[in-house]
Amino acid sequence: MSELKESGLNKIAGNVKFGDVTVKSIASNIRNLPAHVLQQASLITSGEGIEGDIVLGKVISSVGAVNHIENNNGRDVTLYKGDLFFGVLGNRKSSTSEYGGIYDKITISPDAPITLDLLAVGGILGYGKAVSPLRTVKQFLKVQVEGFLGIPGVHSNLNIGDLRGSPYSEKPPTDTPILFICGTSAEVGKTTATTNLIKALKRKGLRVSATKLTGTGRLRDILAMQDAGADFCLDFPSVGLSSTYTDKEKAISAISDVLNTASVGADIILAELGGDIIEANIPAIFEDQSIMNRVVGVVQVSGDVLGIIGSLELYKKMNYSKPVYLTLPKGRNPIGTKERLFQFGLEAYDPLSDEDSDATVEKVMASINPL
Repeated sequence: MSELKESGLNKIAGNVKFGDVTVKSIASNIRNLPAHVLQQASLITSGEGIEGDIVLGKVISSVGAVNHIENNNGRDVTLYKGDLFFGVLGNRKSSTSEYGGIYDKITISPDAPITLDLLAVGGILGYGKAVSPLRTVKQFLKVQVEGFLGIPGVHSNLNIGDLRGSPYSEKPPTDTPILFICGTSAEVGKTTATTNLIKALKRKGLRVSATKLTGTGRLRDILAMQDAGADFCLDFPSVGLSSTYTDKEKAISAISDVLNTASVGADIILAELGGDIIEANIPAIFEDQSIMNRVVGVVQVSGDVLGIIGSLELYKKMNYSKPVYLTLPKGRNPIGTKERLFQFGLEAYDPLSDEDSDATVEKVMASINPL
């Protein structure tokens, strides 16, 4: 039995020792935290914290709308009252899930502990404003801040931005084409469309980089892209940003790093933009010409026909004039959808169909390399 334990079976729970305490999990948005840094870090129990600071949190309620976190290996870990975990201060402005944030800074002291809310499974903590009405539990999971994770040897908070490092080791190409996958909301089918396009591109023998550019960070989506065969996967928490619900300059800097890193060695980048196209700094992306000059098209994933029409109007207002490839909304009658689109001279493809995905990829590649 001792040999089995030494082989790693005793590590299934994923507990982490931090000083004298056992921490249940490290949230996936802190995936770049090296083990040696954690071993040498201290706990700062007084002072101010800002967006991106890593905190040690203690669950103090029994239930919550979001009652688990995704750990730094991509596994969902259920949280119970009394559990300790490492989370990150941040913001989330979802129209389908939780809404809240810190927006400025927080101040803690041993004499005045503060309580925050778990806003997202990636481990984002902030002041919750609204729970999704779709949740069974209509209240936030309450988390007491035990302290900030301190930089080894320095009495200063460790921020996930400090773990950003050098995003790429060589000068990235500036002409790698980018295909956006956008949607009218979360959970509308963007990642499904992305993974099927990855498979279609791989069937053509192309090297594909896949990214999640905006939204609230977690590992699930990029792991799905990796499973679909993408040669390289990256998202914004990998370059030090917990969510793109933040300052425009901070978001664009991280997004540019992701795209530059993904450009190396790739024939094309598939970039999923989380949430909808009016939030999470997506309009700022469409304003940035250094990014948009490389964009060869948008795959628009919408919940219904009116969502399709509204999205097309928004693209016009954002002065976007390149191709838009429409998908049939999931869960909708395809014949009725096609008839409605026909009235506007529009057509859409089935993102679940290999044949349709292959045909869409042919159109995209033809626009990149016209005959």
